[in-house]
Amino acid sequence: MSIFDLSRADAYAYIHLSGVPYCDAARQCEAICHETHLFSSNDTCIRLYRIAAQIFVVTLSSLLTMIVFEAKTTYVSMFAIAVTIMYCYLMSTHFVDIHSNAAEGLVTCYLA
Repeated sequence: MSIFDLSRADAYAYIHLSGVPYCDAARQCEAICHETHLFSSNDTCIRLYRIAAQIFVVTLSSLLTMIVFEAKTTYVSMFAIAVTIMYCYLMSTHFVDIHSNAAEGLVTCYLA
């Protein structure tokens, strides 16, 4: 297990469930996900949902913002587009993570 395998969102739910430190919880969550037949890797399927939801929400909100920009102004700079995409990404990360982290915690508690 490398240092990059320790960054898991489901470890927080396992910490509250069992009371072990973070590194031990991350290792045990990886073992739980690896041992079950519900997932095909060491990660839960919620990680794929998080990526797909972020891409969808950022694309949709960026397109809607660009439509509003085009209706209100005649010129939109590249800096404004970059700031808009960055802001949409930051906002979608917050709202997508609320649901996906809660779902990942429920999956971990169910499997443990």
